[in-house]
Amino acid sequence: MPLLLVGHSMGAAACALALRDGVAARGAVLLAPPVDPAVYVDRFNRFFRLRASVAAGVHRRLETRYGVRMRDLRLTERAASTPLLVFHDRRDIRVSIRDGLAVARSWPAAELVVTRGLGHHKILRAPSVIRRSVRFARSLLRETLVRRCAV
Repeated sequence: MPLLLVGHSMGAAACALALRDGVAARGAVLLAPPVDPAVYVDRFNRFFRLRASVAAGVHRRLETRYGVRMRDLRLTERAASTPLLVFHDRRDIRVSIRDGLAVARSWPAAELVVTRGLGHHKILRAPSVIRRSVRFARSLLRETLVRRCAV
């Protein structure tokens, strides 16, 4: 079983969905997770000024290709009990901090760390975020070792 999944933005959403769908891991670090990937597909459609019929086709094609309904990709649905450490910057202009708050509130074993001044991308290389993530991974490893020794 992997110790830790780590993802940023849509990668964070992918990690959360994988956990929710049964991928076994001791925990996950999610950086700026979008609570509803469909919102970002819609943003893409607007950015490219796609007509409504074409935008709807994008949704249908994604649903068909991956065998999932867009509404089922919301991270607040069917949360897993896997421990999460969620980082989100207060001024992230790509993914609202409300998304990180919603994920942390809906997952029973989640902790939210709010950062300031890191935005959507600097959060990836901020020493404080890296140190906190490493501490989280170490705590998961300690718990794993304690469980194995107790068996």
